[in-house]
Amino acid sequence: MYSIDNDLKLRERAQRAFPSGVYGHQASASLSPMHPQFFTRAEGPYLWDTDGNQYIDFMCGYGTNLLGYCHPKVDAAALKQQTIADAATGPSSGRHRRWS
Repeated sequence: MYSIDNDLKLRERAQRAFPSGVYGHQASASLSPMHPQFFTRAEGPYLWDTDGNQYIDFMCGYGTNLLGYCHPKVDAAALKQQTIADAATGPSSGRHRRWS
């Protein structure tokens, strides 16, 4: 049987902690009570909410997750890259300047 009792409790708690109930773009006030806001697990194309209901993520993490969640090859490549340089940024202008 479909239930989102845990999700509804978390929404009530979030209303006390965040403006609009949820941090960022996922404002729970804009969704019906039957659309869950809180998820505990993701794998491949699937998400599981706090009540254990399974969903297909047709939004692909809002377009940033085209390969699915927890793909072993993608995760291994990301971990390898983190050991090299995680978030390195250099000069952003087109001009280069020599320092003396």
